[in-house]
Amino acid sequence: DAEYLNLRLGKVNGKVIYDDGSEFLSLSNLAAQVGRSSFLANGSIDMGPSDDIKIDVQVPQGTISDLAAVFSDFIKSSIPWYPYELTGQLNGVIRASGKTSLNQLSVLGDLEVQNVEYQRELFRWGKLRAGYSKGAYVAEGVNLKKKNGWLRGNFNFSADNILNYDLISDGLTTLDVDHLGNFGIPYRAPLSIEARGTGKIGSLKSFLKFSLGSCVVKNYAVLPSEFSMTTGNGKLDSQMSVFGDQVKGQMSLDWDSRAISTLDIVSKNFDFQPILVGLNTDLANDPELDSDLSGSAHLKFSVANLSRLSGVVDVESYLLKRSAYSLRLADKFHLELKNGNHHFSDVKLIGQGTNLIASGGVEDGKINYSLKGDLNLGIVEFVVQEIASIKSIAHVDAKITGRSDSPDVFANINGTDADLRLRNVEQPFEDLKFKTFLTGSTLRINELSAHFAGGTVRGQGLAELHLSKVPDFDIKLDLDN
Repeated sequence: DAEYLNLRLGKVNGKVIYDDGSEFLSLSNLAAQVGRSSFLANGSIDMGPSDDIKIDVQVPQGTISDLAAVFSDFIKSSIPWYPYELTGQLNGVIRASGKTSLNQLSVLGDLEVQNVEYQRELFRWGKLRAGYSKGAYVAEGVNLKKKNGWLRGNFNFSADNILNYDLISDGLTTLDVDHLGNFGIPYRAPLSIEARGTGKIGSLKSFLKFSLGSCVVKNYAVLPSEFSMTTGNGKLDSQMSVFGDQVKGQMSLDWDSRAISTLDIVSKNFDFQPILVGLNTDLANDPELDSDLSGSAHLKFSVANLSRLSGVVDVESYLLKRSAYSLRLADKFHLELKNGNHHFSDVKLIGQGTNLIASGGVEDGKINYSLKGDLNLGIVEFVVQEIASIKSIAHVDAKITGRSDSPDVFANINGTDADLRLRNVEQPFEDLKFKTFLTGSTLRINELSAHFAGGTVRGQGLAELHLSKVPDFDIKLDLDN
């Protein structure tokens, strides 16, 4: 494999002519193959006193991953945080100019890109000028197309490790966010993104703002929301407003371990019905659908010890309701925290088939929480649209113990005489019985049985629960008749 000027050029085939009289090195139709990418170079390098380099490289077809491989030595030494999971196709022209000395060399590409994917977000098309310029890594005039709108910006990471960037959206909507589309949420609202920053990594002065405009989700009006954040001088300040100030919050975070940071959140009759309808569109047809959350939290803490919070948390009301189901907070909840220590008792959640009592607290970092009682599993229908109905009262006996920084979670959840109906399965699961035990993030199904389609289903196994994806299952089922 060929290599020149710290560029890994892969397999090379073509003509290279050196004239020792003029001290010129000429490249003529020099073809290189790196992975799935093709490069064709023409130009010259003055090996004499001028040290000039002028080379044009045609890229008729290539990939972002292969181009990163060409620049891998530069990336490893100067951009250790480069996102190697960035993928996509590209074509265009790369021009090398300046001098062969790295602090006077420019290798810049005028590129078109297609199907660019990063963190499961897909950009359909784009163009940019990107590469290396006299010690700096640049991406200028970045224009990336989503389904409806654009992201436009510029990035520069200089030789002295100073990052400068600006990014702005143009015509984006929530339908452009693939993560929302993967959840099947029918939510279309104007989406605005603005970001800029300058400074060294770790001491960046930056500004970020997300804005969501108003819209309608299945006849439910959604008011605007906004989040903004600034960083600089060792501090982070952020503000948020949800659904037209129904929830407002602000945080002032000081990275100095000796300083005090604050978090304040106020919710006034927060109606989260649009979120529920977004998760399960069938709820839009329920005339009894209702929700409410009112309360506040005012907390102080040090970033060096987040578990030692001080402040006050109040919940005035909580309600979750639909036809044949309700869940609400029985009485107002008030909690005072001092250096992480707190205690509460007999906090009740009640409703049709639900009677749960929570108690517990933290003393010198030692946790002791408990949740006991009966829970109407119809709550699952709010978030799992595939479940047409579930009629079951589960007995819950849960505890959280251990230390604040490493809690241990245990729970027994048992149910009998349940009835489960799935939208895509004609026959119901009747007389469903189950015994489960939760340890940490592992749910052990010790016993599972039901009558189904004239026969019986029995099973046992494990489910590994995750916050960011569906569970991993290892379950054995026995079908009889």
